[in-house]
Amino acid sequence: MMRYFRRLLLLLLGVVFIVLVYNYLDIKNLDVSSIKSNYFSWKAFLCIGFYCFSHCIRALRLYVIAGNVNVRLKYVFTEQFRTNGVNLIVPFKLGEAYRFIRFKEVFRSGFTSVNTLIIERFFDFSILAFFFCIGLLIFPEEVPEIQNTLITVMLVLLILLVTFLSLEDTMLIIHKRLLGYPKSTISAYLLKFSHDFLINTREAKKILKAKSVSILSFTILIWSFELLSLFMFFGDLDFRIDLLILLTVFIAFSSLLPNGPLGFGGVQLAFYTIFLLYSEFNTFLVASTAYTIFIFGSGILISMLLFAFNFFRRQNEKK
Repeated sequence: MMRYFRRLLLLLLGVVFIVLVYNYLDIKNLDVSSIKSNYFSWKAFLCIGFYCFSHCIRALRLYVIAGNVNVRLKYVFTEQFRTNGVNLIVPFKLGEAYRFIRFKEVFRSGFTSVNTLIIERFFDFSILAFFFCIGLLIFPEEVPEIQNTLITVMLVLLILLVTFLSLEDTMLIIHKRLLGYPKSTISAYLLKFSHDFLINTREAKKILKAKSVSILSFTILIWSFELLSLFMFFGDLDFRIDLLILLTVFIAFSSLLPNGPLGFGGVQLAFYTIFLLYSEFNTFLVASTAYTIFIFGSGILISMLLFAFNFFRRQNEKK
């Protein structure tokens, strides 16, 4: 019941969010014809290549985190692109459930799927916070509003770090207390949950201790290629590295919002924030739409092709 309530809440929040963004940015006046004339060129395909390569590195990072040599690397690559496409199509963060299910099947372990997701997000968030600091340091003007955002990001990162470091000891205390409770269905369920949670936390710490350098290297490469993709795509920003770094961070953080398909809503807000910093970027609405069509659209297309290939392969196997 709680699961359905959460999905319904996400759906309602997503609809409200999209309506607000649509009205606030006046998207109905978007000149779609200018997208083709301004952004359809060989650079767009090069940017798509960089974007796809960043997801190849994401698949390698997943493989390293999981550490399961019995899983074929090509399956990890395939599922990375397929689940990315589903996440881009399914609105309001509801596609994350599909990703968890698919990688649970790939790695044959729910714990591994959860661990990889948590570790991925932690390293992504850390590198993006670092990029955010660099972007603000080299930006030539004082930006109090953005600096307040940075303070929030660093505070969240600190909370995550403290939580991760103290969680095992806290859960161990709770687990020991539960052992002294009278046996019942609820206490048995809580004991199993705390036991599984402890195992999962310890496994995550082992992974971080053994592979943190490798994971960090892959994460830096991932976001470097994402940044390179934007650098090639947007001449409207005069190739200013500070603005492109900030745009990369804002687009990444926009994925935390209850966006519509193709990241609609959050991506537009990310580009609008850059427009507030750099008023000459007055084509931000066209630019954000071009980005979602070419970059996110390519992610969906690759996912659909992989789904189609898998479908026809199974049909041939049945014959």
